[in-house]
Amino acid sequence: VEVEADGEEAGEAEEQQPLPIDTNRLRLLARTLRDRFTEYDKARSSVEAQWLKNVRQYIGEYDPGISALLTPDQSKAYPKITRVKVLSIVARLHALLFPAGEKNWSVESSPQPILPSDQLAQILMTWTAANPEAVATQDEMDRIVKVTADDIAKRMAKVIDDQLADASVSGSCDYQTLVRNVLFSGVLYGCGVLKGPMTVSEVGSLIVVTDGVARVVEQPLYRPFFEWVSIWDYYPDLSAKRFDQMDGQFQRHIYSKHNLSELAKREDFIGSAITDYLQRHPTGNYTKKGYEQDLDALSEEKRQTQPGEANKYELLEYWGTVSGDDLRAAGVVIPDSMMGKTAYACVWMVGDTVIKAAKSPFPEYTAMYHQFVFEEDEVNLTGSGLPVIMRDSQLGISTFTRMLVDNAATVCGPNLEVDAEQLADSVNPNTIRPFKAWVKDNSSPNGARAVQNVSFDSHISELLESIRLMREFADTETFVNPINGGDMENMPGEALRTSGNMSMAMASAALPFKDIVRNFDRFTKSVINSLIQWNLIYHAQRA
Repeated sequence: VEVEADGEEAGEAEEQQPLPIDTNRLRLLARTLRDRFTEYDKARSSVEAQWLKNVRQYIGEYDPGISALLTPDQSKAYPKITRVKVLSIVARLHALLFPAGEKNWSVESSPQPILPSDQLAQILMTWTAANPEAVATQDEMDRIVKVTADDIAKRMAKVIDDQLADASVSGSCDYQTLVRNVLFSGVLYGCGVLKGPMTVSEVGSLIVVTDGVARVVEQPLYRPFFEWVSIWDYYPDLSAKRFDQMDGQFQRHIYSKHNLSELAKREDFIGSAITDYLQRHPTGNYTKKGYEQDLDALSEEKRQTQPGEANKYELLEYWGTVSGDDLRAAGVVIPDSMMGKTAYACVWMVGDTVIKAAKSPFPEYTAMYHQFVFEEDEVNLTGSGLPVIMRDSQLGISTFTRMLVDNAATVCGPNLEVDAEQLADSVNPNTIRPFKAWVKDNSSPNGARAVQNVSFDSHISELLESIRLMREFADTETFVNPINGGDMENMPGEALRTSGNMSMAMASAALPFKDIVRNFDRFTKSVINSLIQWNLIYHAQRA
């Protein structure tokens, strides 16, 4: 909807001066939120342990408990079947959710739309002027309201479509690219998170037509943007049953000293608090968490270099309920009616210092973080990822593969029993090479040979069959088989003999993805609804 961007309210905000900062109350707010973050952090520890297992399973590395049981002469083979399944599902979902030339969302008016009273009054005035002698009926009024609402929805969809084309802060990344990261995180960990819409402003020029006269006007232009949030930086309230029931949520940021000092120049941050904190902590406050050290250990390069922690700062961004008294203590203009009540707000902290507090401009039901849950879990708010589903099958494949390699190495290489006393001193019994002569120094009294071959049983065919069985289990558990994984060469020829059979096979292969798509639909509704609310506030009238 192309509406005026808070015209009257913006003028009032300019006239109101920021309130003085109550440092004592903000210190108490920071302590309260820091304690809450500590609770969220502890509650997430068991989830982090599962995420680390998922990462190891994806990159093909055994968990420490399994690696410790493997001796140096045993095979450590780990077929990366989980990686293939994850990438196949992400690619398949992306193709289903973003078909070429189509949108996976739409904006439509309700059957009985409700419009603001001033807009209804304008509609009535326009209709009365066009029909001075007509008698108004309820059906006619409902019809013109519906027509107006349909037009608003159509224009809103056009605006949102344009905004999603450059959905990142730099404008270089579209919505589909951001969602691909969300899908990958959801499939791998169980939950993917997108943050926004946030607002970037810049001065631009518009052609405005007034009473038939066109003129160029310079004015601030606002653009919404989104960003993908790593699941490792996201701390939800895991005690809630649903995301909309959370008391709040945190996002952890790691800033350099320069980046933190740049925040002090922004009007929406408390610059004096940032400057004071930098003076008191010139070398930073960042300490790596346990999961960060575990992730570094998975990378050979980071394992060797171990990047330093000096001059880094840990910032916490909180979105949730905050009392009106605390917001006023941060200098936010809050009406007296909000005192003693709570409001949905954003608070930034570094250490135990609040550096920003602001009331959310959106209605309380508008989400700032949008979650895509791959498979809902009754136990875990963030759901389950694909590696959890196929973990036993993956470990079975890896176990039988190790056995296969060890058995093949045993039966394929020569195994000799050598009586060194019967060999000449010039013969080295520790090496085997082609055309080697095993010269005996003396004959054995019982006629035994000095060198004898020792054979072991081969179980390669049985192990290959076991691996095949485990792969079939993985296909069944993940519903990613050759056809919906894109491997047409391994499909039976009869299934692809005709175009009709091919169409039916592809349709059947897409059925298991329907539930995942429904989960993604909730994510899409959350994103589009937040953009609608953003446009109702910030999108300037250009009609």
